[in-house]
Amino acid sequence: MTARCQPLFLHPARVAAAALAALLFAAPPAAAQISEKQAVAQAKSALKGQLGVLKGSGKAALATLNATLKLLEQTLSPATDATTFTSQVAVATITCVTGINEAYEQASGLFDASTVLALQAVADGGDLEGLYPLDFYAGAGGLRDTGHAQLLKVVAGLQAQALKRLAKTIKLAEKESALGLTVRLRLPVDPAESASNPTGGLSAGLAGRIDLLLAGSSLELQDDGLIVVAGFAGSTFDPVECWALGGVSISDSVAADPSTGRFLLVLDNSSSGLPEGNYVVVTEQGDSPFISTMAIGVR
Repeated sequence: MTARCQPLFLHPARVAAAALAALLFAAPPAAAQISEKQAVAQAKSALKGQLGVLKGSGKAALATLNATLKLLEQTLSPATDATTFTSQVAVATITCVTGINEAYEQASGLFDASTVLALQAVADGGDLEGLYPLDFYAGAGGLRDTGHAQLLKVVAGLQAQALKRLAKTIKLAEKESALGLTVRLRLPVDPAESASNPTGGLSAGLAGRIDLLLAGSSLELQDDGLIVVAGFAGSTFDPVECWALGGVSISDSVAADPSTGRFLLVLDNSSSGLPEGNYVVVTEQGDSPFISTMAIGVR
């Protein structure tokens, strides 16, 4: 495949962070130059605030997931349909995943913006010529690196809590309705990578990234499985192509929602369902050289 330029879809949270950063970058330099120590303290303060916002937003997303799953669990009975219940759990999980991803995108974007502002203040209208305090170099093990590591650690904790709550629903579905569900999450869907310089920050996203796989089937039937695939598209120009490779190989494509940049599709064997076993799900988009893969089991 050959890469080509295509319009990138910017997540609303990333747009908000970028817009605020642009306003800040356009602001005139501070009247007095600050020291390297003050610059680091300034960025640390911004990081602390964003960590708090991310934790709060994640907590709210998990609370919504918990409330929705409780309602769905009350509907479980021996007659519960595997396709319907799996799809309902997927929708609830997507809402949670989207909320956490939005919060992470905004927190990481604003933290990066704070490092740019700190470098601008150190430069005081001059040119640092790429000679920055060690804390602001990517890969030097300073604040820039540890700050992003802390944001990712918060998201990892939120993912663990979401999976723990989903495990309860999966257990009840098996007990009450003989349904076998499996789930994979990828949070964040796109770990932030930005090159922060006094002139601004540069970042790039990938195309067609999977952040949720949820498989479901009846434990009393064979070859009736389905896999719900959801994620975030880097562009709304091309549809997201998706394959499931395992006991059988099937494919489908879907256009991303132009308002959110998200995609959602269900993979099954239209004549019946997917055979039991493990599958690798692959997505790609247009001529982008990037692909996204995750594995999931159908019980």
